[in-house]
Amino acid sequence: MGRCAGTERKTVEYRKAELPDLGTVFTISQAAIRAIYPYFYPQAAVDWFAEHHSCEHILADITAGRVRLLEANGMPVGTGTID
Repeated sequence: MGRCAGTERKTVEYRKAELPDLGTVFTISQAAIRAIYPYFYPQAAVDWFAEHHSCEHILADITAGRVRLLEANGMPVGTGTID
């Protein structure tokens, strides 16, 4: 039986980020900080968060196994860091 348009099965995966994911995690993090944080923090704080979530810090977290990447249908849509 066929499916109606828009009812295709979706796949979601929350996986451990790997070194090749560094650029993706950085891009998602910076986009979220710049788009959302200004609603809740003064600009100086937004700038601090953006600087703090640098490639170097993200790389250290990926290397330590603390970063996760959320993918929907194989496309990265979110990221998180755990302790």
